[in-house]
Amino acid sequence: MTVRQNVGDGLKMKGIPKDDRESRANKILKLVQMENFSARKPREMSGGQEQRIAVARAIVNNPSVLLDESLGALYLKLRKEMQLELKHLQQSLGIIFIYVTHDQEEALTMSDRIAVMYDGRIAQLDTPEEIYYQPKTEFVADFIGETNMLKGKVSDIQSNKATIDLFGHKFAVDHKQEFSLNGEVIVSIRPETLVVSEDEAFLRGTVKEMIFVGSNRKVVLELRGGQELTLTEQWK
Repeated sequence: MTVRQNVGDGLKMKGIPKDDRESRANKILKLVQMENFSARKPREMSGGQEQRIAVARAIVNNPSVLLDESLGALYLKLRKEMQLELKHLQQSLGIIFIYVTHDQEEALTMSDRIAVMYDGRIAQLDTPEEIYYQPKTEFVADFIGETNMLKGKVSDIQSNKATIDLFGHKFAVDHKQEFSLNGEVIVSIRPETLVVSEDEAFLRGTVKEMIFVGSNRKVVLELRGGQELTLTEQWK
C-alpha cells in the first residue's frame, strides 16, 4: 500500500467512508510533515520516514492514550530529531503519550512526568527536574544520568535541617527524609555541579584521569580513602 493507504487502513477497518478517511489521512500526514510522501511505498522510505508514518497510523484513529517505544532502531542524530518532533506532536494533539525507554536522556528530554521502574515497582514518579535533582532513593540517583555516590554521616539534626559530614566538610540539607544522628547517608553529587580549584576546596583529591568528550571533558579525582569523584567541565 501507499503511505496514504497505510495511514488510512485503520479507518477503513472501522468502516469510515473513503473520502473521509483520505481527508483525515492527509491531515495527519501534514501534521507529521509527510504529506509530500503520500504516494510512496514502504520500500521507498527511510527509517525516520517509516517512524513518522507509524506514528501517523496510530494517531489518525484519535486515541485518548498512545503507548509507544518507537525510536529504538534509529541512529543517534535521527533519534534526537524524532524525540523533539514527538514532543511537539504530543503538545499539539493533546493526547497522553506513555513512552517506554531505557535511555535516561531520552526520558528527561521528552517527558512531563517520569516513572522510574525498579524490580517491577515504581521507584519514583515525578517531573524530570525532580527526578534528576531530588531523587528519592539511591537507585534513582544512580540510574538517572551520571552522578557521584559518596558516603557521609549525619552529625546534627534540627527541626527542619540535618547536618551532613562529608570528609570533614559539613553542610546542611532539608530534613525531608528520616535521618538518624550519626547515621550513614549516601550523598549524590552531579558531575556538572563541581569545579576544579587549586584554592581551599570543598573536597581535596588528586587528578587521576582527564577524558575528552567533545565540548566537555571528564576529570576523575581520587579522594582520600580511595573513593573516586568525577566532574565535567567545559573544554577550553
